[in-house]
Amino acid sequence: MREGGHSAFVTESGATLEYFSGVRWRRSERMFGLVIPLQGAPAFICPAFEEERARELIRLPQAEIRTWAEDQSPYRRILEALQDRGIRTGKVGIEPSTRLFILNGLRELRPAVELVDGGEISYGCRRTKSALEIELMRLANQITKRTYQIALAELQEGLTESDLRRRISEIH
Repeated sequence: MREGGHSAFVTESGATLEYFSGVRWRRSERMFGLVIPLQGAPAFICPAFEEERARELIRLPQAEIRTWAEDQSPYRRILEALQDRGIRTGKVGIEPSTRLFILNGLRELRPAVELVDGGEISYGCRRTKSALEIELMRLANQITKRTYQIALAELQEGLTESDLRRRISEIH
């Protein structure tokens, strides 16, 4: 973020949120997101009725959870989280896979911050692998390769695609 001149990064549920926080949250029509400031504690933006579940999943002790009720704007919660961290102007990177309705919701509030493509932040972090990550990827590759070897050796006439899929899952 510092290299790109960003003050913060915002992502919604999905692979990037899971990468940065360890929280796996299915996308829905209700926005669940994460604000990661350059300095300071991150903030999760969560539907109020999901707060208990979010608290069970979030393992970042310094993180704040900001909820929004059905008659409130989750986008306003994002901007409030930024402002409370001293971010009132400057560039805020938005995860490229963020759905358009979320980006439009933020833009409609006419923030003083500049909402920009945050791909260099998310992709930049995710493409750099540690020795452990590389070893885990190799292990996953070996497991997958061995799984298919076993499954293909068991192929026989009459085996359905569903049966094969189930067997591959069992072997994995």
